[in-house]
This record gives sequence, C-alpha cells and structure tokens, in this order.
Amino acid sequence: MAVTRPSRYASLHAAAMYDERRWAQRRTGIMPGFILTDRLQAAVLCIVRDMSATGALVELIIDRYSIISTAEALPNTFRLVLRTDDAEVDCQVAWREERRIGVRFVGGLRHLPKKPPLKKPLKKR
Repeated sequence: MAVTRPSRYASLHAAAMYDERRWAQRRTGIMPGFILTDRLQAAVLCIVRDMSATGALVELIIDRYSIISTAEALPNTFRLVLRTDDAEVDCQVAWREERRIGVRFVGGLRHLPKKPPLKKPLKKR
C-alpha cells in the first residue's frame, strides 16, 4: 500500500480556506486616510488596505508625533476618512493588533463635499 504525501502547498491552501471569514471579497490596495473620534483631540494617520464593502484592514501610522502609541488606545467606534476618495465611513473595531486593526463598516460610505477652488488674486497692471 503506497502512502501519498500531500503537496507542500496543500496545508497552506487548507489554512487559507479555513481562515477566510469575510462576507465580501476584498480588493487589495493602499489608500491614505485618517481616523477621527470625539475621544481623541487630533486625527490618527493610517493606511487602509484590503477594503471591501463590509470592512477593511487599517494600519496605524505611529511615530513620535502621534497622539496614540498602540491600537489599544483607539475607541471601539470611530469615523474613517479616505483621502483619495474624499469619503468617510463609520467603523467598528473587529480585532486589534499592535499597529493594525480590522474594522467593520457601520452604514455606507459618505462622500465629503468638495472644497471650492481657491481664487487667485488679480494682478494689478
């Protein structure tokens, strides 16, 4: 009786299938953003990765000028502003690591109003 060995990628595939708990397919990408909340006195800079219709992976940008030092300092609910899309969405924290959080979107994406272009002063002749 011959014993067959599974391929070395079989366990990775099985682990990936088991760990997949998302309701919506995620798009990989990087978007700059920031987190706003009433509990903090300033915005927290972040990078939004792997966004879907129901949530996203958010990496916090923590340096010596940050108002927080870990993801534990964030409240459970906050607003996430996406700079490139000029949009915001209310979020609820699903999980936390030291500098990364998984968020669920609460409600839909709201587009922020466009700022009017600055008028250039007329040159005197």
